Amino acid sequence: MRKQKFLTGMLISAMAISAMTANFISVSAASISSAGSKQVVSGNSRVVEKKEMPDVSIAGSNELGKMQGVAVGNKMQRSSANSVTETFTGMLEAEGDTTYLMLTLAPGEIIQATLAGPNDASINYDILLYTVNDGNLGTCVAGCGLDTYLNEYPDGETKSVEDALSYIHTGESNQSYALFVLASSGCSDTEPFSLTVSIDEEGYYDAAEPNDNPFDAVAITTGQKVTGNNLNVSNDQDWYVWQVPSTIYGVSMNLSESSYAAEIYYAIDDGSMVLVQPESSGIYKLGSGYYYIRVHNDSDNFVSSDYTLSFQLYGNTASKINVAFNGDQGSSKVNYGAGSYYRAKSKISPVVTVLDSSGYPVAGQSVTLVWQSGCWSEGSGNFERTQTLTTDINGKAAFNLSLPPAMGSYSYVGGSAITFEHYYDTAAFGVFCGNVSNTQPMYHFAYSSYDSLSDSRGVN
Repeated sequence: MRKQKFLTGMLISAMAISAMTANFISVSAASISSAGSKQVVSGNSRVVEKKEMPDVSIAGSNELGKMQGVAVGNKMQRSSANSVTETFTGMLEAEGDTTYLMLTLAPGEIIQATLAGPNDASINYDILLYTVNDGNLGTCVAGCGLDTYLNEYPDGETKSVEDALSYIHTGESNQSYALFVLASSGCSDTEPFSLTVSIDEEGYYDAAEPNDNPFDAVAITTGQKVTGNNLNVSNDQDWYVWQVPSTIYGVSMNLSESSYAAEIYYAIDDGSMVLVQPESSGIYKLGSGYYYIRVHNDSDNFVSSDYTLSFQLYGNTASKINVAFNGDQGSSKVNYGAGSYYRAKSKISPVVTVLDSSGYPVAGQSVTLVWQSGCWSEGSGNFERTQTLTTDINGKAAFNLSLPPAMGSYSYVGGSAITFEHYYDTAAFGVFCGNVSNTQPMYHFAYSSYDSLSDSRGVN
């Protein structure tokens, strides 16, 4: 950094210490380079839209099986006494082929289905739920037609987001349904699909259902905490959509239930969901637009539980710098007759927090501490000290800057029975981040001496 003197001359009075700050801002800020631009998610971060589902028929399909209702059958991975979860596999050997599963829902019951198709980017399978009346196919009441996009997950697995649906039967009597798997694009006669279906009773799924895919995602607002929702069965997945404003640089997430996982996605034009990978700090860098949060079970030993999903937001532009001062002479201010200021002898260790205009921390930002003497000349080698750090996940940077010795240009006498004379120089420090700064005058302590009757000693 090019050193620049911000004092116009030697300060001859300790009262002039407060005037140092103005010059310090105007000169030192120009010598600090602004923070580099942030890398954010690229792509079309738009809200996904449901695509029109093709017509299917029972007559042209093979029956995959029959799903036993909650009142009978083998009950597995229960959230309630009367829930059931079963997994079916099959293959679709030609594009456009379908297969279906018959099931019946009682009033208030919910079906939740997840489909994992062949792990091939050229193959898309969809799921659709139809009513069935007297053996005839009725209305399509739910569906999911995400296109395949192979994401690489932190555990090393490469796969596409599962197609999923949930539907609550609101009728007053039992209703038959047919759940279809459709080879909408491509097919495989060697790699099977896996269809997991759960039926649960009213009172055990949460009020946000149905929200098991991005098309039915529940909208949340910036800074909102999600509470009171649960995963009621092992294949339940809750989706949320958040329109990220341009003022937000990134986010970290905290999910209260350790056996569940939360992921962030954005949508691209073909209806695919692209996984956003966090940095090593745990921050997801986001551009403005729509993003989707998926909460799902991440354990082989599923337990239904309420969860809380909270977010720590990060700003993208520094607006304010808070300074918690510390140094080898402590963190309290002293008054040597020129006002109350911090003092240090050979080291200052301020911890700074960089915030945006909304009070959110600004992480990953270059921030520089500059200290300048009001007594040493610019060519002395003791005029200026600097240190540059990067703010952490909390927008903080902890400095540790060594200072040259003070000359003891000024003194201040204090005390009563014992008289102390404190010798010091004038100085100032400033913290700079982009176009924002926090500058303060300070005392650069040299030494003290005291008189007690005839005794006069120097004190470091």
